[in-house]
Order: sequence, then C-alpha cells, then structure tokens
Amino acid sequence: TAPKEILAEHAENLIIENNWIVDAPYGGIEVSGSKDFLVSGNVIQDTHVVSGTSPSQSIFLGSGDDDHGLSGRVVNNQVYNTAVTAASLVGIVMRSPGKVLIANNVVRNFLCNSTDSVIGIYVRGSACTVSGNLLFDFRNSHDDTNGCWAIQVRDAPNCHVVGNTIRDIHGFPNTDTNQAGTGIYLTVVPNDAHIASNFIHGCDQGIFIEDAGTDIYRVMLSGNQVYDCGQLI
Repeated sequence: TAPKEILAEHAENLIIENNWIVDAPYGGIEVSGSKDFLVSGNVIQDTHVVSGTSPSQSIFLGSGDDDHGLSGRVVNNQVYNTAVTAASLVGIVMRSPGKVLIANNVVRNFLCNSTDSVIGIYVRGSACTVSGNLLFDFRNSHDDTNGCWAIQVRDAPNCHVVGNTIRDIHGFPNTDTNQAGTGIYLTVVPNDAHIASNFIHGCDQGIFIEDAGTDIYRVMLSGNQVYDCGQLI
C-alpha cells in the first residue's frame, strides 16, 4: 500500500480524532480490518501524489472485497485542497463490504487538471450510509477527464445517500455526461439504493444513474431538490 500519515489495521474500538494533516503525499488516514472505529474531527489539507498514477485519497476505509468485518463511523471531518493538482483527487473512500456511517463531513475545493477523476465521497461494494455531508467547489478542467463527482456509488446495493448538500461540481465543458460535474453518480448494480432529501445546486448534472451494461433494480429517488443543474455545453 502507498504510505499514509495515519495507518491502522485490525484495531477494534479505534479512535482517530482531532488530528491536523497537511501536505500529505498519497493520503491522510487509512483504516482496514477494524471494527467499531471512529474517525472524527480531523482536518486533512492538500493530499497529493508525488509520483506515478496512484490517486490521492484523504480518508481510505477497507482493504477490498474480503474486508467484511469493517465497521465504524467517519464523522465531522474536513477535507480540502488549496492548490490545483494534476493528480486524481478522492476525499473519502469506502472500499469494503463492511458497514460504515459517513456523516456530517465537509469536502471542498478539489481543483484538478487530470485525465483521471475527482470524487468527494466514493463508495464501492458497501451497504453504507452517506448522510448530512457538505461537498462543494470541485473542478476538473482536463479535456479528456474521467469525470468529476461529489458522491459516487459503485456496485453498492442497499446504500443510503440521504440529506447531503452538494454545490458547484464542474467537469470539462462539453456534452459528454461521463466527463460532467455530477452531484450523485450511481453505476454498476446500485440495486436497492435509496437517494433521498439531498440538495444539489449548480452542477453540470444533478443525479446520473448509469447502467454500465447491467440492469438496475429498485433504486428510489425521493425528496431531492435539484436546481440550476444540467448546464452541459
């Protein structure tokens, strides 16, 4: 694994709180194989990649499809970047079939010029809850970018994305929906996902549900407010 400022493996009842991490190569905090952890009140600023193509990940949870025991909370953290970077930027990553609450975090000011992606919160393979987060001011200005998303849910049945506020998410200005700045993006079997009561404003597109070659079942969109989006050129 790439080096992290704080790395915790197989630690039950772990608490990582009120730390300030600045100018971190590769990433800030990583937790894997741990039960009932709490990551709270941390400030992570200016993570970046010093070489190669590995993404910059401020908070990374899980170690892949076999990390079934992962459980905990990621709450009240602040993640932001103050300078434009050429690397891929990801704020909070959940990469495990475990169950985690990601709530009341602020992820902001992700400015990028990359063929890779910019993602605020990325959930893959987990039935977790993403609630009450504030995500704003994302840009990917490259003309061949993979996309710019506030929240991406991928292959994560039964995931709940509820009550988040998302503003000003923009990709490269063209008509390609995959390169657009998207508030909430669901792809690759997000079956039984619940997307409710989110406020999305000033993005290239508000909510994008992509089939990615597979059928999608029982996704519920309820009570979301989406306005001043759909401004693809």
